[in-house]
Amino acid sequence: MDRSQSLNAPPYFDGSNYAFWKVRMRAFLCSIDESVWDAVEIGWTRPEAAKSIWDKAALAASNANSKALNAIFCVVSPDEFHRISHITVAKEA
Repeated sequence: MDRSQSLNAPPYFDGSNYAFWKVRMRAFLCSIDESVWDAVEIGWTRPEAAKSIWDKAALAASNANSKALNAIFCVVSPDEFHRISHITVAKEA
């Protein structure tokens, strides 16, 4: 490896060596919280009820999705970001 990696920053995907990046990204998301990885692997569906009446589980799932989506947005090139910037569900990104 030609450069060190931060424990606090997600691994940047430059378009090459996807298998290596995927393993590192999964580890990064799990280090935030296992539920963050679940948001990517399993997905998240926004409840139909108003956010003001969501229960704790719905809020936690929404937060996990938001954390995963933010991490994904941070690791992609500007071109890829443009392609996924409208997406609101981490699994879709």
